[in-house]
Amino acid sequence: DKEDRRRIQEFIVLCESEEYVTKCLNIPVKTFIPKKYPNVYKNQGIETAKMLRAFLGYNNTLKLYKDIFFEFRSIGVHIFRRKLKNSKISGLFMNHPSAGKCILINYDEDIFRQNFTLAHEICHALLDANSDYNVSFKNEMLDYRELRANSFAGYFLMPDELICPFKSRVINSEIVIDLAVKLKVNIQPLLIALKSRNIISQTQYEEFEKLKVPLMEKQDYELKGLSEKRYREKRALLEMGLSDHYVKQCYEAYLQGYVSTGKLAEMFMLSNDKELVDLLNLYSLKISYEY
Repeated sequence: DKEDRRRIQEFIVLCESEEYVTKCLNIPVKTFIPKKYPNVYKNQGIETAKMLRAFLGYNNTLKLYKDIFFEFRSIGVHIFRRKLKNSKISGLFMNHPSAGKCILINYDEDIFRQNFTLAHEICHALLDANSDYNVSFKNEMLDYRELRANSFAGYFLMPDELICPFKSRVINSEIVIDLAVKLKVNIQPLLIALKSRNIISQTQYEEFEKLKVPLMEKQDYELKGLSEKRYREKRALLEMGLSDHYVKQCYEAYLQGYVSTGKLAEMFMLSNDKELVDLLNLYSLKISYEY
């Protein structure tokens, strides 16, 4: 689709801009070096997820991430969310020649699905970094690399220490929904995780498959607690790819004199100062006309 190609091109510009800002501000990056594998097997996803969870400090069985996007950005991956017209595309990974590892998540999906898609693409970034790019589609026939990425996502989001304690409990619909909300995942991947640990039977799987997480529980972490007007404004920015993280980092580079007002507007894909002022007002930020 022509429109999606344009949006993906703009995503690349966002990644290049963020890489420039990261270097200007000397933003620290945690260097995670994954194990190398000569061949591709599904269980490598689980093994890599275990290593990354330990690297990020998730050794406490009760510790859950607050913002998975922040966690993965901390290891030097450029992550953006943009709404794509093609709803079949969940996400893509690109190994950019100068910006490095870059991930685009389709903002058309609900936040729980975005969480899983992001973890899936992170596996590609870690274990398939020799590829120039990888596009992930919904409900596609999976090859071994896609299966490996799914196993990584499933284990990173739903590790043994958070799932296995339920072996001693009688599982009902309420528990399934509560656990999905706690882990910020949709019902199907949770049921796959429970069944793979022999916590539920095939009959229970088919019974619980009809469950849905209430939409009110799927609140985007960047949109919580906003007024209706501000919610609409911030959501429109997120659909363009402009996260709080990106906006604030670019603005800091502007304050420190690394980018001009015009360049800042360009980084936000805006055409004039008025649009820039309006955007910055949403964050209670101001243009400094000294630059």
